[in-house]
Amino acid sequence: MSAPVLPFSLAAWAAWAPGLNTPEDWAVWASGGKTSEGETKPDLPFVDAMTRRRLSPLSRMSLWAAHQALGGRTGIASVFASRHGELPRSAELLAQLAAGEPLSPMGFSLSVHNTASGLHSIVARDTAPSTAIAGGADSLTAGLLEALGRLAENPAAPVLLVYGDDRMPEVYGEFDSAKLMPHALALLLSSGDTHRLSLETGAIGEAERECQSLELLRTLACGGAARLGDWRWQGA
Repeated sequence: MSAPVLPFSLAAWAAWAPGLNTPEDWAVWASGGKTSEGETKPDLPFVDAMTRRRLSPLSRMSLWAAHQALGGRTGIASVFASRHGELPRSAELLAQLAAGEPLSPMGFSLSVHNTASGLHSIVARDTAPSTAIAGGADSLTAGLLEALGRLAENPAAPVLLVYGDDRMPEVYGEFDSAKLMPHALALLLSSGDTHRLSLETGAIGEAERECQSLELLRTLACGGAARLGDWRWQGA
């Protein structure tokens, strides 16, 4: 039996990390000529000031990437994927509980895994379906497969995939083997055959699984293929 091959097209993509926010920035980064540094959060002029003040770095990055990839499109179903989600905010709430301090209802409401998904629907005033996914080191591919599944159900309707992660809180430092830079990536997927996702045979190490999103960003910036866990992304 042949391995599954999922065809699709990439209508647009956008990504943000400190000091990296254009395709040109990412191309220089991919070639080793630039590192991620500088501002720790993107500017969000399309979000009202009161909401902006409440956003975590992860939510800011995710909303920025989604806004850029959509380019004004509305009514687009979305999938938001993250390995750790709002872990820094959750860790802060747990510390307050341990200290016997009262919890902020707002802080709690913005600590859930679908925070970015919900904020996107509110900020964009978009009632299209949205899903939040976590799949460990394979969270990016889990989100990608969910998005492609939605696309297969309705080929005429593009799907937005947003993947983002922030640094883990210091208290969880011993479990943060990858220590990846904060970043968010948005892909606007449509039906077509300019790209393919195919099941890849052969073992892959844990270190390779840890950096799927950055591996994909290198491919988006420079072309070629990317190994994403048990799958291979191949562009035109």
